[in-house]
Amino acid sequence: MNNVPISERAAGRWPEIYEALAPDLHPALEEYGKHVACPVHGGKDGFRLFDKNERALFGAAVCNTCGIKENGIVVLSWLYGWSSVETIRRVSEVLSGMPPRAGEPIQALLEKAREKKKLDAQRAVISARKWWSDALPATSFKARTLRRYLYERALSWGQVSHRFTDDFRFHPALPYYEGGHEVDRFPALLSLARNADNAVVFMHRTWLAKNGHGKAPVSCARKATTFFHPHQGAAIRLGGHVSSGLHVAEGIETALSVSLATEDTCWSLVNTTLMAQWVPPKGVNFVTIWADKDAKGAGQEAAETLARRLRANELMVSIREPECPIRKNAKSVDWNNVLDEYGPEAFSGMYFWGTP
Repeated sequence: MNNVPISERAAGRWPEIYEALAPDLHPALEEYGKHVACPVHGGKDGFRLFDKNERALFGAAVCNTCGIKENGIVVLSWLYGWSSVETIRRVSEVLSGMPPRAGEPIQALLEKAREKKKLDAQRAVISARKWWSDALPATSFKARTLRRYLYERALSWGQVSHRFTDDFRFHPALPYYEGGHEVDRFPALLSLARNADNAVVFMHRTWLAKNGHGKAPVSCARKATTFFHPHQGAAIRLGGHVSSGLHVAEGIETALSVSLATEDTCWSLVNTTLMAQWVPPKGVNFVTIWADKDAKGAGQEAAETLARRLRANELMVSIREPECPIRKNAKSVDWNNVLDEYGPEAFSGMYFWGTP
């Protein structure tokens, strides 16, 4: 049994393992597959455990802020700060006290899950193509709701419109689903994410309030589709010249804020998980990471993880974190907040290439 990989021994048994090892996940277990507060940074309903397909077998979870945690080992290490070795040891101890697995052999379950994953990807591509074809260019005169939303985020259209390339579109009434059922339709910004090979790997959607005053009043106003292709190096590439230096940030609005203030190109890496995994395109030697300042440190940790990996590959890296405090009852502060409250002048002198 000890020769069997921990991933196979634990497959399909993660609810029991979480019950034993992770009291912080009990609310998510009680509402299995539904959105609850994130056990790391709080909030109301940004976190859930996967309850379907291959990800469910391997104990995966997703947080709208922290991104996807691909398996139970990653989830527990992220949740409690354990090393992978320590997490595997604890999981092995729990498994040793469990009765033998009943039901279908694990290989049969895995094969079914992989087939379903392929089908899910194919369906995601079909849906994404339909939404894309129904949408307008982000620069269309009819995308007034998008312009109003950006204006309220201190992003004047005249200053950021050139960042919206053909990888962005505006949908006037994109369906929003809860529990597999359409609950309403809202205007939305559609954005394509590309991997290091420039292939489109998923579509990101931001649902907006119908009057453009903020995001739509739904449980999760930002969502990414299922990955179409391997997503190593995935980023939403806001327009602008890319030379040997490049700025990166998490959210689209944050990346736009950096671009506006610095007059340089900044790409959105979407969330902390994809930030930590990002691979820069060839020719980039200098990277400035504009980190979110999170109350529980997820944004800072993702930036540090990326910086360590880039430096190990002999790139020069600088990390910039907002100096302003996190407001009471807020879970984070980002560079869009800085732009909104202090203006582009607050960015002056706060970035430079090549900090070792």
